[in-house]
Amino acid sequence: MQTVRKKKAAGHASRPKREGLGDRQSILDHVGTVVKYILLVILLMYFVSLAHKAYDIGYAVFSQTAADVPENAVKVQIEIKEGMSVSQVAKLLKESGIIRDADIFRYQERVSSYHGMISPGVYTLSSDMKPEEILEVLAQNYNSGEDEDG
Repeated sequence: MQTVRKKKAAGHASRPKREGLGDRQSILDHVGTVVKYILLVILLMYFVSLAHKAYDIGYAVFSQTAADVPENAVKVQIEIKEGMSVSQVAKLLKESGIIRDADIFRYQERVSSYHGMISPGVYTLSSDMKPEEILEVLAQNYNSGEDEDG
């Protein structure tokens, strides 16, 4: 039995043991692990906030709520000029009190059946109209470019 013990001791070089938190490398290992977990939590929080923002935008786009209730509604006459972009129209509607959020209106126009159909003209709109109703009015003069004679 004694010879077996000697062979084991002679065959393996002894490895220095780490002494817990007193060892500098061990401290660095622990700090590195803590930093990784902190970064992981921050990244997770960032993605959760992005998902929450995306949900809020999606909800606002598809909920189709008016800027005002009928009792508080105001009617405004606006002029859409030739060549105005959807962003410019949305900004004009926001400034006139017809819509709450110009960016949301742009998204609503993009996903509506009236996409690209806003036409120049003078329109009377009310702040109790839903975005789809506003788009319907703004597209009423739309000419798709088809020749009616042919």
